[in-house]
Amino acid sequence: MSRENAFRGSTAVEHASNQLVQMINLGEFRPGRRLPTADELAHLLGVSRPIVLQALRVLKDRGLVSVRRGSGAWVSALSADNRDARRAQVWRDRSEILQMVALREMLEAGIARRIAIVGLSDSARDSARSLLEEMRVTEDPDAYLPLDIAFHGHLTGTLRMPLLEDLLRQARARAAAVVDFLPYPQTRLARATDEHERLLDAVVARDPAAAAEAAGAHINGSAQQIVNLLSGDGTELLRATAATAPSNDADGPAAGDAHDDRVASVEAARHLGAHAHA
Repeated sequence: MSRENAFRGSTAVEHASNQLVQMINLGEFRPGRRLPTADELAHLLGVSRPIVLQALRVLKDRGLVSVRRGSGAWVSALSADNRDARRAQVWRDRSEILQMVALREMLEAGIARRIAIVGLSDSARDSARSLLEEMRVTEDPDAYLPLDIAFHGHLTGTLRMPLLEDLLRQARARAAAVVDFLPYPQTRLARATDEHERLLDAVVARDPAAAAEAAGAHINGSAQQIVNLLSGDGTELLRATAATAPSNDADGPAAGDAHDDRVASVEAARHLGAHAHA
């Protein structure tokens, strides 16, 4: 039986679109790159080609992909053209995103502790070290993300708990949906790599307490950023969107009165909330 006929609680289109969103959020399909053909995606997802085409229309409406006649579907980077749709989707999903972030905070330290007790294989250790070297020289957050995901995959794969790995994959994908709206300077990438290295060193040293501490420190900083962004009436998300997406106005935003900016931001945030629940 195909997955298309086996879903419960969601349609085949929802399943396919959710799987594609997860792959995009985890960097498996990167911005500016063409997606596999509809036939290839149908085989990958275990659904029919018409279901894939409907799922791609869902992603297009969310601002995640663009469809070019004769060229297929392409993953879209955050831009002035799609930021409203993507911001609204993040706002609609904020409850689930915040729950997944909280889940990661609760799980990551315990997982790191367990990995340190079990120990890494030589191949997992060497692969993680190699990924760290790539992280050190990567300046693009979009390129950094799949390295990050692969690094954690080598560590959690040691536990041989596929259900746990799938749960963490879902949680990381949900959090990654917000990354485009976070301030991510090069200094943050360097700090994240340092945090990864401390985690790996603790695991290799078979030090459970140090591994748990390193994992907690690594997840807590970005988790708090996400919580701040998605709390309240949407003002912070709106401001972050304005700061991270290019403007259609070649001259940039006008330098108005700070009070007027604050009022406009709050009003727009109220509109965001209304749009997200429409």
